[in-house]
Amino acid sequence: MTALGLVNTLRAKTRTVDPAALKDDDYGWGTYKELRGVDTKTLTRQELRSHLEARDLATTGNKGQLALRLEASVVEEQTKAYADAEDAEFQLGADLEERGAVYVAGVNSSGQLGLGDWAPRDRFEVVRETRGAGVSFVAAGYDISFAVTEDHDVLSWGAKGIGATGHRLGTGAFDDDDEDLYMEPRPIRDLVGEEICQVQAGSSHCLAGSMGGDLYVWGRGESGQLGLGDRESKQIPVLNAGFPEGTEVSQVAVGENHSLVLTKAGGVYSWGHGDRGRLGVGACWRVGVPQSEKNIFPTPMLLHTFSKEVVRQVSCGPSFCLAVTAANVWSWGAGEGCVLGHGDTLTRETPVQIEAFKGSVVLQAECGTWHCAALVLVPPCKDGGYLYTWGSGYHGQLALGTRQVQPTPAIVAKLLATQQLLRKVWCGSHHCAAVTTDGELYTWGSNRTGCLGRALPDLNNEPSRARFVPRFVLLGKEDGEQYSADPGHVGGFGVLVDGVGRGLPRAVACGKEFTLVATYPYEGPVLEVAKQVMQASAIEEEEIRLLEEEQIRHQEKTGKERKKELARVAEMALGLSGKVPTKLCSICEDCPGFRPTPTRESICLGCHHSVSFHTQVNSAEAAASYSAADSLAKY
Repeated sequence: MTALGLVNTLRAKTRTVDPAALKDDDYGWGTYKELRGVDTKTLTRQELRSHLEARDLATTGNKGQLALRLEASVVEEQTKAYADAEDAEFQLGADLEERGAVYVAGVNSSGQLGLGDWAPRDRFEVVRETRGAGVSFVAAGYDISFAVTEDHDVLSWGAKGIGATGHRLGTGAFDDDDEDLYMEPRPIRDLVGEEICQVQAGSSHCLAGSMGGDLYVWGRGESGQLGLGDRESKQIPVLNAGFPEGTEVSQVAVGENHSLVLTKAGGVYSWGHGDRGRLGVGACWRVGVPQSEKNIFPTPMLLHTFSKEVVRQVSCGPSFCLAVTAANVWSWGAGEGCVLGHGDTLTRETPVQIEAFKGSVVLQAECGTWHCAALVLVPPCKDGGYLYTWGSGYHGQLALGTRQVQPTPAIVAKLLATQQLLRKVWCGSHHCAAVTTDGELYTWGSNRTGCLGRALPDLNNEPSRARFVPRFVLLGKEDGEQYSADPGHVGGFGVLVDGVGRGLPRAVACGKEFTLVATYPYEGPVLEVAKQVMQASAIEEEEIRLLEEEQIRHQEKTGKERKKELARVAEMALGLSGKVPTKLCSICEDCPGFRPTPTRESICLGCHHSVSFHTQVNSAEAAASYSAADSLAKY
């Protein structure tokens, strides 16, 4: 049984009642099953007393009092049972969630968050159906989401149920009574057992790759983007066998209406709509075919540019592509917005090396809609690098401050200043996300729908920071605060949230203004241990505070005693020198020293204050006698 099947079985058992138990009517006096649904006012006095006695309750009073007493007892038991059931369900859910889950944030107009409603989220929230399912890979399209589990189950949701979900619509995949089931994850039945390990979603079609190198396709096919040799659409996944024998697919990528795959041998195949050179084969149209099909290439074609190169990774934008080799990054397709990284907006019909990356080891290159990003290795680190971006980022996607167009790759100084090395980066249409080598999540770009999963800083309180104002965007009153060109840390992963542990990010996907995050199992302290640690920390802080206060009091006391000792030594020194020490008044600063009045010897002649206020030794006399005091102290 798969992890998802186990979760559903456990949930079903908590919601069902044994039919045999329902047939047994002899539950005994006072039991909840005997009294469930019974109107206590219809019972006889003897029955009421028997039920109350069985419940150890008082049996005195008239019939009305007995009925009320019994009813109150039943309600109390029912309330406690509900509370216990809720606690048990919470503990079960918490245990499942701590084994790993998918968290979502952003727009939800098509049910793409999988939360059972259409409300957007500005903070990451768990998708209940994915708790404990062991999700290892996530993908996001325009308004559709996918998750792949460790058991190779493929879950899909969103697209209002009419997109490329991969389900057999109208044939039992969705219950006819509930048209909203697409708002929660459901396994794609036709991919069960095919050992799928990755999925990618375009605007209207999807590709999935298996552990054995097979390719499955589904969705719209009018541009030949399914690679099946025709222009037919497929509602459910079908195997694409259009490759030479022995070809094994290692990675898939999809654009708006074209597709790209990388083989385990390092070759690259493309197919679909060939306009603007997005296929990279050196041709944008075919001859000898109808006019309506001249831009359509419906079967996989090998890119001969890489015949002497070993490609390690590929990525697709809407109408352009990137490929990473051991020596460089290559780009081709439509060049509007400087997305190809060559410093211009020209179209490239075949792959061309990006000069900025020559001599660098590039770990990953990723396409967005109007921009691109790449990670460049930083020795001696083997798994992390600095972030470079280029293209057009009118919503802050470039993370280059107020710069909104970058013709060639440029390093993101914000992350460079904090020495943050990234393990992987993901680009959406309006925002981006990245995970550091420490497993921390960072996001930037548009946050109008909350897809960044974090609060943006209030620039009104930080006038020294430049405000990012998007171009070509109609701004509302507060829209200027809804974009961030600075990568910001997203909290809530690798910690306890509302008493439930959340693991660190394992896989991320950025759709059109929504974000998916799959997590590893939580490895931190459980709630009780965390409370103990917090209590121990609070006790330690209190002990440190008390110790500091004690040290301050000791220093003050020591200082006062030292002053008294110096005064005593000074008096002794003055006495040895034959001088009478002059005592100054502690109230009056102008007192020259205590001199008794002729009529009252306890009153000072100079300041008229009592002799009890004259306790300070004249500093000048004391200074004059320090040498004598030191000699006395040594003696």
